[in-house]
Amino acid sequence: VNLTNMTQAYGVFAQQGTRHPATAVIEIRDRDGRIVYSREENGPAATTPMTPAEAYLTHWIIQGNTDPRLNLWWGARAKLVDANGNRRDAAAKTGTTNDFKDVTAFGYASGSLATGVWMGNNNQEPLAAGLFSANGPLYLWHDFMDAALNQPWDWNGQAPVVAETFAQPPGIVTASICKFSGMAATGGCGPTTQIPFLEGTVPPPDNVHVNKTGGGGATPAPSASSDGGTPVPGPCFDI
Repeated sequence: VNLTNMTQAYGVFAQQGTRHPATAVIEIRDRDGRIVYSREENGPAATTPMTPAEAYLTHWIIQGNTDPRLNLWWGARAKLVDANGNRRDAAAKTGTTNDFKDVTAFGYASGSLATGVWMGNNNQEPLAAGLFSANGPLYLWHDFMDAALNQPWDWNGQAPVVAETFAQPPGIVTASICKFSGMAATGGCGPTTQIPFLEGTVPPPDNVHVNKTGGGGATPAPSASSDGGTPVPGPCFDI
């Protein structure tokens, strides 16, 4: 898998499940200026390797990497904004090999540009000073994306690219999930979080906190227990 392959894969999430094959040729003209090949008319056709709902699940996870509120380590340096300074709906992921021979950053702005960055030595020697991807490729990814999206270029019609969002598509349901068990929240599981799922894939109700001692909040009725035990109040970290 090379840099182009990976960047193209991230582009599928940017386009809500549609894959636009990478191509280096936009247009070919003959000596008289007549177009004999154009990407739009003759280029590789788009495919749909996944549904918008399937693409949304991965987008929902990695878009948090560009949100400083969710990614406290490098969210601020990955945050993309539009021409008005508003945060774009964007996603990014870094990658560092165990021996620091390769460091990468991949990401996209929803509905728009996908970019991949690789840093390394051609002789496969480790990078100096143990460079992590968040301290190298991520900066380059961010600065390129910011310039490409917010400055006038031929590719964007000489105007900043309007920010788009990947709205929750049909086929997705949001469920309250117990943070510690990963199962559907009940009254006694403690801290919860809202997570999207494909329809029909929401985990079963939490049964980890049944018959656990401790001081906690309300618990589900005994009939909600899968093992027939009597629920006892207890915080999530008491398991």
